[in-house]
Amino acid sequence: MGGEGAMMQAIHSTRNNSRRNQRDTFKTVESSKKSDGIKVEPISEAALEAIRIKIKQQKNVENIQMCSIIGIAIAIVGALYYGVSQLNGNDATHFFSMFGR
Repeated sequence: MGGEGAMMQAIHSTRNNSRRNQRDTFKTVESSKKSDGIKVEPISEAALEAIRIKIKQQKNVENIQMCSIIGIAIAIVGALYYGVSQLNGNDATHFFSMFGR
């Protein structure tokens, strides 16, 4: 297949030019400690329930927005279809009349 050699050369060149191997960012830091990971604090059940309710409300708002956007898009497509069919002088009530069978 054509171009494989050029692609392999590009990959090889990119690997050789990688600056990750040349950086000494963390080798000079003497006071660095090992990370203990993410600290998780206990949270009350009431706070969790409040978070769940807030997330549920946000999902409902997103669903309403998506439904309205889809409805508007369908209305626009329908209006365009009707306008194009009227310009062509075809019957707008029949779907395939626009394609002039």
